[in-house]
Amino acid sequence: KKYGIDGFKTETSRFGKEASPYLAEHNVPADASIPGYLAAQTIECLNRLARQESRFFVSCNFWGPHIPVNIPPEFLYMYDPDKMALPPSFRNITDHRPEIVLQAHKYFGGRVLTDDMARRIKTAYYGYATLIDSQIGRILEALDDLSLRENTLIVFCSDHGSTLGGHGLQDKGLNMYDDVYRIPLIIAGPSVEEGAVAEPIVSHIDLAPTFIQLAGAQVPDHYDGSSLLPFLNGDLEYTIRQEMVMEAFGHHIPFLQRAVRDLRYKYIYNASSIDEFYDIQSDPYETLNLIDSVDRELLLHYRRKLRDWMEANEDPLRLFYTRTTFTEPYSLGGKDIGPSGSRYDVAMSFPRAEEAARGRDRG
Repeated sequence: KKYGIDGFKTETSRFGKEASPYLAEHNVPADASIPGYLAAQTIECLNRLARQESRFFVSCNFWGPHIPVNIPPEFLYMYDPDKMALPPSFRNITDHRPEIVLQAHKYFGGRVLTDDMARRIKTAYYGYATLIDSQIGRILEALDDLSLRENTLIVFCSDHGSTLGGHGLQDKGLNMYDDVYRIPLIIAGPSVEEGAVAEPIVSHIDLAPTFIQLAGAQVPDHYDGSSLLPFLNGDLEYTIRQEMVMEAFGHHIPFLQRAVRDLRYKYIYNASSIDEFYDIQSDPYETLNLIDSVDRELLLHYRRKLRDWMEANEDPLRLFYTRTTFTEPYSLGGKDIGPSGSRYDVAMSFPRAEEAARGRDRG
């Protein structure tokens, strides 16, 4: 209303009706867009907190860049689709992937991405990122105006990435590729070395311990993450973990996945489909699934890592995983379990299933 606008209305973009589920014009000034509103609320909060003597924590959560992209035309058409390169994995959607990945387009728009559509989505995404960047600039200017920049730690991250045509997909969900799981983490502030880059694996779960430690409090023992303070103090070789275990449960539809990723390899366990294995160093875009050709001992090494994590964290999938994925004898929860059979023919081997079957027999 401040800008004389009544309600939230969008118009069909110049990209045509084919793009309408994904892209639309929001005909407002940048400062009246959704990111502009969030930035204004953050600045108002900073102005209020600046008058206090105590420390403060402010979190500004921009919704984008995310599909659907509803942004002002100046940002929606800022970049030229013809100059947008398609990701190297765009054409390998049928290259030994879980069936659900091949069919994912049916859940998100109902059509397979064409070259033109993938470029338009990428163009709009870049425009959205630029719009948000401009609003972050407003927040940083407010910190300067309030003389808060010199004693404020600024953290920029994201909740997830986007395929943007990678693997023939758009948006997130139903996959565990780096397009979605590898995200930015930028930290600036007092004593943080400008331009420094740390390579070790870190996670969202490390942020809360970092903030608590910076506030001078004790990090609770039950926290899974670890403080990033050594990195901020200049120790860029500091290592929290050698690998990261990730979980996924589907997106709109159930699809259970787990993955182990280190700086060289990624193993993806798909509970109801074929597994995946990628050499991240030589194939950073995950174009070639090596699950049938990777050295068996190397594969077993990563499967064991996942099994151990599942048992330590009481993952509900752990029994199904160990009984359907391993061909070696192993122990789970102190109980010896023999080699497994087919992943898709073991339901009745579960204790609860056996009990249910006996109950039906008695009935």
